[in-house]
Amino acid sequence: MRALFRFVLSVAELSGLSSSTAMEGKTMILKTWDKQEFKVDESVIMQSEYLTDLMQDYENDKSYWEETSILSVPMYGISPRLLEKLLSFCNYHATAKSNNTTQEAVNEWEKSFVDELKGDMPTLFCLLKVSHYLKVNHLYFLLCQTVADSLVECENTSDLQRLVTIPEVTEEIAQLFPVIVSNEDNMIP
Repeated sequence: MRALFRFVLSVAELSGLSSSTAMEGKTMILKTWDKQEFKVDESVIMQSEYLTDLMQDYENDKSYWEETSILSVPMYGISPRLLEKLLSFCNYHATAKSNNTTQEAVNEWEKSFVDELKGDMPTLFCLLKVSHYLKVNHLYFLLCQTVADSLVECENTSDLQRLVTIPEVTEEIAQLFPVIVSNEDNMIP
């Protein structure tokens, strides 16, 4: 069994499928909907499964890399502010990995990153979607946990409305959806 595993591993390395050597020295430019460009190096690219897969797909196109060593990728659905936040997270983790930063220091940085976002829940929800789309799994799971913790802290529907920025219940909404206001003490059923 071990011989088979070593054979598969050596075939993967020979065919260029090894992710550690496949993207060496490559750069990616991410373009947002307003044509702002973010230059990203390979250590940051590796934080996103989507970008890593995209870069590896282009690895097979030798004619593309003969012309340039930079891959330009449009990110039309992502605002520059969100992409900058996501890249700052990825950049920190890439740097922390190369500098052998302690897990305690990383956890402290992540806590401050999330605490900054808690004050702006719409941005947190958008960043959650972007991290899911680009498959930055560590950020995605961290933000999911943050949202779950925030939901647990909600004691009534008005807290929940503020959390997810749902407008207050008006008379018109109360008439259309009487179930929403039927609970006297305004607790989540």
